[in-house]
Amino acid sequence: MTLAIVGILAGIALPRFFSGATFQSRGFHDQALTALRYAQKAAVASRRNVCVDLTTPGVMAFTIATATGAGQPCTTALAGPGAEPAFSVTAPSGVALATTSTTFAFDALGRPSPNAAVTVTITATGETARNITVEQETGYVHP
Repeated sequence: MTLAIVGILAGIALPRFFSGATFQSRGFHDQALTALRYAQKAAVASRRNVCVDLTTPGVMAFTIATATGAGQPCTTALAGPGAEPAFSVTAPSGVALATTSTTFAFDALGRPSPNAAVTVTITATGETARNITVEQETGYVHP
């Protein structure tokens, strides 16, 4: 009986544990979630718009407005938490990034603009999709 259980695990369950796609997908999901939360907090702390650009496949780039006030364009790269000059997040190979809006901004109150909820979907080949949602009213970023 024990050999039968070990055989089933070896044939079906164990290959799934050693697949790199699962770990890459989950790791990128956590990295993208943290980056979006950082962008929202940077917008509130600086009282400026912080823009999120997802037009390049697999890349999430962040820029910030140089002046305070609604409607200001984002023209300067957002510095990262480790003082990187230009903050961005890139998906590893085999991991895809899709979103309901290719560009949006967090306003000075941390809300997404245009005023709509945004969903970011991260998928890896053969894995289930992981979603990140930015709420419409509050800008709350959650899985």
